Amino acid sequence: MRKIMLIFLTSFLAMSLFAQRINQVPDSLRKKPPVPVRGKISKIDPAINDKPVTADDEIKARLIKLALNNPQVAIDNSNIEIAELNRKKAASSWLSSFSVGGNVNEFVINNSPAANFFPKYNFGVAVPFDIFSKSSNEKRVANENIKIANALKIQNENQLKADVLSRYETFKEQKDLLALQNITVENHYSDYQAAQKNFSDGLISIDELNKFYQAYLVEKVKIISITKDFNIAKILLEQLIGVPVENALQGLYTE
Repeated sequence: MRKIMLIFLTSFLAMSLFAQRINQVPDSLRKKPPVPVRGKISKIDPAINDKPVTADDEIKARLIKLALNNPQVAIDNSNIEIAELNRKKAASSWLSSFSVGGNVNEFVINNSPAANFFPKYNFGVAVPFDIFSKSSNEKRVANENIKIANALKIQNENQLKADVLSRYETFKEQKDLLALQNITVENHYSDYQAAQKNFSDGLISIDELNKFYQAYLVEKVKIISITKDFNIAKILLEQLIGVPVENALQGLYTE
């Protein structure tokens, strides 16, 4: 019995010392429960996302501004105006639903003794039962037509911007290809001229000279095709902006 009491007392003292040691642990070393995060706010410096405005950006902005003078935009504005006029018309359409009628008793006109048995004048107003529902529906239709007209304008403007930017990229591509092809043609022509001199000096044969000439002609054919593609790209871009590309890009650095 004494042994059991001694073991129990020893265990109790050990647990008490352990608990005291835990309480003596500094707060800085204790592991704190994580705080639930309901929504993280990303603090990003706006300057990181700001891109410097390049000359190409200025060109695109000018082309889009010119394209927004396209006749399609004027048509969309007219459709919006028509829809707004129809809404005003629908707002007063209930007035046309009334009808007024009246007449004079013929016996009164003829001074007949029977005039005393009938009213001298008849006057009436006809009001349709659906006057309020009809007017309300017409105004709702007019309002929806205005929404449609505005949505179509936004859709057409977005499509117009996309078309302008796409055609401008094609125009730039063809312009660069044409410039590179001109360099290629000049190089082949220089090689052909050198080959002519070597042939005159007897350093190469006529077959070798013809090879240089054929290579030069191949590049000349390519430049004709690229020039055509460049001109078409220019025409399609000018179709949207309404002015020659040279005038649109005047005063801007395009290299």
